[in-house]
Amino acid sequence: DSAISYWNENNPEHKIELSNCNVHSRRKFTDSLKATKSPTAKEAIDLYEPIFKKDSELRELFDEKKISEEEFLERRQKEVKPLFDSLHKWLLEKKALDIRESSKTKEAINYCLNRWDNLIRFLNYSYLTASTNSAEQTVRPFTLLRKNSMFYGSGEGARSSCWILT
Repeated sequence: DSAISYWNENNPEHKIELSNCNVHSRRKFTDSLKATKSPTAKEAIDLYEPIFKKDSELRELFDEKKISEEEFLERRQKEVKPLFDSLHKWLLEKKALDIRESSKTKEAINYCLNRWDNLIRFLNYSYLTASTNSAEQTVRPFTLLRKNSMFYGSGEGARSSCWILT
């Protein structure tokens, strides 16, 4: 396993592993398609679609307690992993062709391949998803607040905002 493991100060016996977001990977191809109309980028987006669809279907069954955690993980391996395997094979084939149609497409391919183990890590854990969108949406109010706090203008303005925010 090429997982990057981090030491967990609070629980040294627990391994912390990095898991990357597949939406970010797909977005690299979406950006390439918008900028260059690359047919290769379109192919990648089309390969990602059934991955998100199938994992979402399984997640829904799991969240509604229609399947157990064990069955959820087994079905992910049987139904979602082969879709990733196809995407991986396709990425390797495209990289071997040394695509010239768009440097953005080439960057997207390399982005995925360089993070491959981290992109598929979610398949092994029921609490991880293919996307970090929900986590990002959860912390967004705090990051916006931090950014907007720079413009309170004075200490008094900052104190006044504390009453509004609490």
